[in-house]
Amino acid sequence: MKVAITTVGSKGPEDESKNEGRLKAGKLAMAKAKSLGADILVLPGGFVVGNDFKSRQKIAYALTTEARGLELAVVFGVDDNSWHLAYGYAWSPVDKVVYSWEERSSTRSWNKRNKQPNILTDNQWEAKLKSYDDVRLLTTVGGVVGVLLCGELFNERIRNALIKRSPKIAVDLIHRGHGFRSTGAMKRLCHYGIASACSAHVQKVGAMKRCYIPGKGNNGNASTIGLDARIEGPPRIELKLFEV
Repeated sequence: MKVAITTVGSKGPEDESKNEGRLKAGKLAMAKAKSLGADILVLPGGFVVGNDFKSRQKIAYALTTEARGLELAVVFGVDDNSWHLAYGYAWSPVDKVVYSWEERSSTRSWNKRNKQPNILTDNQWEAKLKSYDDVRLLTTVGGVVGVLLCGELFNERIRNALIKRSPKIAVDLIHRGHGFRSTGAMKRLCHYGIASACSAHVQKVGAMKRCYIPGKGNNGNASTIGLDARIEGPPRIELKLFEV
C-alpha cells in the first residue's frame, strides 16, 4: 500500500472563509498524490471547517467528489464550529461510501446555560463509552486502513480495539503537530505489526512526516523531513509517500 502523508501550513482554518483556498489546495494535493501512485491521501484534522451540519457536509462532499473522480482514497478532518467538534471523513474506490466519524477522545455533557457541550476529562476505561471499541476502517486498493482522529492515538482502549482488527496501517488526523508526542503510541502499534502515520498542521517548512513501519530499521521509525511533492497554496501542503 502506498500512503501519501501530508504536513499542511498554518494551525488550521479558523472560519469558513478559508475553505475556498483549502479546497483548491486539497484538490491539487489529490491530483499530485494520484500522479505519485498513492492508494490514499491523508489530510490533517480540521483541514476545512463548517459552522453547522449542512455546511460541514457540503465542504466534505466537495473533497470526496474530487476523490471519486480521481479514483483515489482520501481521508481528512472537518471541524464543526457550532458544536466545537472534530470529524473525520473518508472515501475509497473500493468501499464507494462516504464515511463520517466523530472524534471520541473526550466525553461531553450539555451546558444548559450557553447551550454548548462541555469538554470533560477523558476516562478511556469508562464502560459506557462503547464507541471506543468501534474501529473505523477504510478499504483501499492496497489494503485496509484504520482511521484515528487526533488524540485517539493515545487512547489505549481504542488502540487495543484497532490491534484486534489488524489493519495494514493506522493513520491519525492531527490538528496541530507541534508538541504532539506520538512516538510511544506509534511504536506500540508497530510492535503488533501495524504501520502508523500522522498528517498534521505545522508552521515549519520541511516538517517531520511521522511514520512507523514494522520491519524497518530504527525500531520501525521511517519518519523523515523529506517530501515527494509540494503544493504552494496557501495553505502550503507537503506530501511524502510511504509504502507499507
